[in-house]
Amino acid sequence: MGKRVLIVDDSPTMLTQMRHALEAAGFHGSDIVDAGGGGEAKTLLSDQGPFHLVLCDWNMPGINGLDLLRWLRTEQSDKTTSFYIVTGETSDQQLASLLGAGADGYLCKPVDPRDIVELLET
Repeated sequence: MGKRVLIVDDSPTMLTQMRHALEAAGFHGSDIVDAGGGGEAKTLLSDQGPFHLVLCDWNMPGINGLDLLRWLRTEQSDKTTSFYIVTGETSDQQLASLLGAGADGYLCKPVDPRDIVELLET
């Protein structure tokens, strides 16, 4: 596929599920990079970028998904990487804060591989 994806989640189970969803969507193992939290993701984005897509859990200790998004969009001035928050929380206020910070959208847990394919087609 040639597009690199960064998965960010503090839950090893969710990382595995997201990896399987990406593989079902046509990604190969070497195109998928995962991070166990926001700090690790910052390092990967700085050192191994660019990524085509970031799928990031919202609620993580330390640097959460919204903080990582803000860092990527402002401090790194990266406006081209597609950034989707993966969450079970979908209040209008939360979604507005995501979009205001530069998120391309969100995915509800559990993620369906078809949703990832749709993201890549847009």
